[in-house]
Amino acid sequence: MKLQLLVPLALSWLSFLTVGNCTSQISDTHVADTDIDQALQEEMESTALSNETSCDTMHMSSRWSEENLIEVSNLWNFTAKEQDVLKQVGNSLSDIDHWKNDPFEVARYLWQFDMDPSKCEKLFRDMVQWRVETDRDTFMERYQEPAEIFHHTPVCLLAGLDKEGDPILVNRIGSFDAWGVYQQVGSDAMLDADRFLSELISTRGNGMPTNLDWQQYHYEPMAGKRFVQFTVIVDLHGLSVRQFRPALFGLLKESARINQYHYPGLAKRVIIIRAPKIFRMGWKIAKHFYDEQSLRLFNLVTQDNYLEELQKYMDVEVLPPIINPVNGKGKHMPGYMEKIKLEGGSIPWAP
Repeated sequence: MKLQLLVPLALSWLSFLTVGNCTSQISDTHVADTDIDQALQEEMESTALSNETSCDTMHMSSRWSEENLIEVSNLWNFTAKEQDVLKQVGNSLSDIDHWKNDPFEVARYLWQFDMDPSKCEKLFRDMVQWRVETDRDTFMERYQEPAEIFHHTPVCLLAGLDKEGDPILVNRIGSFDAWGVYQQVGSDAMLDADRFLSELISTRGNGMPTNLDWQQYHYEPMAGKRFVQFTVIVDLHGLSVRQFRPALFGLLKESARINQYHYPGLAKRVIIIRAPKIFRMGWKIAKHFYDEQSLRLFNLVTQDNYLEELQKYMDVEVLPPIINPVNGKGKHMPGYMEKIKLEGGSIPWAP
């Protein structure tokens, strides 16, 4: 190709990158030196780098716009002082180029850790570094979905909402045959499934496959607002010594550590129901896996009529019959959650 044709084509492509689409990347700007001189090559590379930096700055500025700050503050009912703290932390984090550096994400740290800006900034930086080191941002794309055996893990988002318009997450851990799953697949597969669930319930967009993005494609059209927090129901009905194996406590400890510090602020309350007497034995160990901020969210309902307590926070008809056998009509949230078997029970093919 002649030089007079290469130059306008190169400049035309460069103008598209710099003006038409900030997110475009140059995969190969090299053209043989015999056709274009080195000066033009260097200019193209310099312009591309400058454009990439400029676009990163634009995206950061867009995320931390005044409009977004107001929306976040309204969603969390932040006072004027708390909104100032959010802005302060945002300014302190301005050097971090990561999609998590967003007021919708940072607000969770402030809520979870008592509006402490120094602690929030440190833990947020640790989280971003952890995501980069573990390549967490591409996990969902690489992992896809858990194997069928994990459909017997009875953790599910419900289609209905609580009285504040927030989603309800049900964890029927008492009916989860964790030991049977462990014997079948081992600890690594169980931790991967836990990672999948953590990403699934917390991530909106940013690489989340459309069929798994419940926030944008189910919750927001129904609730008319961005997701803030869950009401979590932990159902211990069926809990037994089979679940009190040292290996399982080890997995719980690792999961609790990651979720507290890398996925904070997702639960506004955790209501524990139908706890058998044996629960107290396991809790003596498990409670040490949680920090003070997490423990204060737990509410153990001791009365037999747990539905009366749940009625304070939701219309109990939105609960599934397996939790509300009286008048429960609740269903799974559409999508992946419809595969979950909330009845739990022993894994059919486990020893």
